[in-house]
Amino acid sequence: MSGCVITMQAFTPPSIGRRPHPTINPHVYHKDKNKGNTLIVVGVVLVLVTIVAIIALWGGDSTDELMLNIVSLRKGPTEVVKRSALITRTNEIIDDIGNKRIKSEWDGLADCMTKGCTDIDYYNFLVTVITQKNVKHGDLLYNLILVNKYWGTAEIIDFSQATTNVENEVKNLGSREVSKKWSEIIQCDGKCDDKDDLFFQMIKLVVLTN
Repeated sequence: MSGCVITMQAFTPPSIGRRPHPTINPHVYHKDKNKGNTLIVVGVVLVLVTIVAIIALWGGDSTDELMLNIVSLRKGPTEVVKRSALITRTNEIIDDIGNKRIKSEWDGLADCMTKGCTDIDYYNFLVTVITQKNVKHGDLLYNLILVNKYWGTAEIIDFSQATTNVENEVKNLGSREVSKKWSEIIQCDGKCDDKDDLFFQMIKLVVLTN
């Protein structure tokens, strides 16, 4: 083998650039941190609003049940166990609501039940509930009771306003059953024997309407 020389060249690895450390802009950092805090506050507020809305819905359901119970107590049930259960449940709802004026009106209504309450007693209780709580369809119910109160009296302006309000609200409600009952009340014209029965029937239908 002839003498040949193999020259080994040194291997130089390619240079890897050093990655620069990211720079932190303190102003941007604080801005992002504040933005994060704002989002947390907004989230907490939304949760609280949701909780309040749920509580309001529960309160609405309890007032619905309360008014339906009062309408039921007006003419029944007469069987002592069923009537006692209805009165007990009504008292529980009123205790849960915790409104002093409603409680006072309920105490008065309970007192007259032993000797017989008038329809005015029941109307007065319903008006107290409607005006003290955020009752579903409260304006319609309130004006309906005013129509009954002023029908056939000299308060023609108040009667006319309440009647117009009920007419408009019934149309907006869009319930066939409520509209039919309102028509029966108009046809009765305050003169039929079951006038108050018709009003309480309509109150029940309105409360049951979503």
